[in-house]
Amino acid sequence: RSKTRGGTSKGSSTSRSSGRKTAVRRPGFTLNVQQKALIFGIGIILLTFVLVLSLLSPNQGQLTAGLSTLMWRLFGWGGAVVVLVITLGSGGTYWAAYLWARKVQERQHDIYFVSFSPSLSMYPDYWQYFHSDNAYDDAFLEDGSVNPDRKVKTQTNNIQEVADFELDQWIEEYDDSEDKARMIELSHMIQQRAWEYASFSPGFVETYYRTAYWRWVHWPEGFNFRFTTEPYEMFAFWLEEGEKERILNARRQGQTFEPHIEVYDQFRGLQ
Repeated sequence: RSKTRGGTSKGSSTSRSSGRKTAVRRPGFTLNVQQKALIFGIGIILLTFVLVLSLLSPNQGQLTAGLSTLMWRLFGWGGAVVVLVITLGSGGTYWAAYLWARKVQERQHDIYFVSFSPSLSMYPDYWQYFHSDNAYDDAFLEDGSVNPDRKVKTQTNNIQEVADFELDQWIEEYDDSEDKARMIELSHMIQQRAWEYASFSPGFVETYYRTAYWRWVHWPEGFNFRFTTEPYEMFAFWLEEGEKERILNARRQGQTFEPHIEVYDQFRGLQ
């Protein structure tokens, strides 16, 4: 069937002769895993270099001046220690990123120890970790049986290569559902099946953190939100400029302040 310019279809077909042109497809620009890890490591080193400049350079641009002001306000002279830690840690971070990209994501490992960054979400995300689409190119045949010719798919977060046909159906229904009660039911079913599958051993989690801050940094009542992994994650703090000047002047005059230690454990034992 052919279509007229207006978009309506016509019953009769028409033939059209045209010369064929051969287009040469040029290969696109791609990076392998090692190159990606190298770029990531270089980026960390450049960021560290910018931080060092922001603290040491007398002539600063807007970016370095902003970074310098933030570091001094939050940490004072401790900002130099923070930069030093970043500098020393950048090499380790780069190496960890390289091993993750080269070994684990390419499925060239026997066993690994890793933690995914937790993030607060109303709905758990199961597809990327437990759906067979992220384990094999074509995991199952149409009848649900295992495809004998399937090949492992790399560069996904289904690192354990979980492939369960029934589990796939639950995850797809969960993703498409708008029924909250059914989603909760499916979520419990998926978690139970993941537990039965036993593709990984749960590790550990730190349910607390410590921090130190200048006296002119203030926090709300209760200190912070419940689901936080570090103090500055939700930016729930503010600075008192007048108080800062008063405290710094007192320090210059040799005045000291008693340490102020607070313990917030109102969320202890809560899941």
